[in-house]
Amino acid sequence: MLARLAEFEAYADPLAKKSFLFAKIAERRGWLVVTDPESWEVCADNVLMRLALRAGLVHPGPPEAVRAATRAALKEVAEAAGVAPPVLDDLLWELGRRDADLLGSAPGELREPPREPGVHWY
Repeated sequence: MLARLAEFEAYADPLAKKSFLFAKIAERRGWLVVTDPESWEVCADNVLMRLALRAGLVHPGPPEAVRAATRAALKEVAEAAGVAPPVLDDLLWELGRRDADLLGSAPGELREPPREPGVHWY
C-alpha cells in the first residue's frame, strides 16, 4: 500500500510520513486489514530521529542512514516492549514533539542531524 500511495504527489514524501499516518488511521478505523503486521515501522521523522540519537540508539551520520537505523532500532524496542511500532511511533512522537530536549544531554549534545542544503526534511 505504501508503494502505491507514493505514486501520488500528496504521498510522495521520502519519509512516507503521510502514507504511514493514513495506514495507521485506516487500520484503526477498520478500513484496512493489515495482513503483514510484522512490516509495520515507525515513520522516523526528525522527532523520532532526534530521540533515537539522544538515547544513543543510533549513531550520527547522513540523514538516510540515521533514518534507517532509527526505524530498525525502534522496531527492536517495539518488539522488546510488546508494543506495535505504530503505537510506539505515536507515543514517542507526542513526547518528543512536546519536549524537544526530553532526554537531556547526557549522551552528548546530539541535536537533529544536519540537513542537506535545500532539503527541509530528514
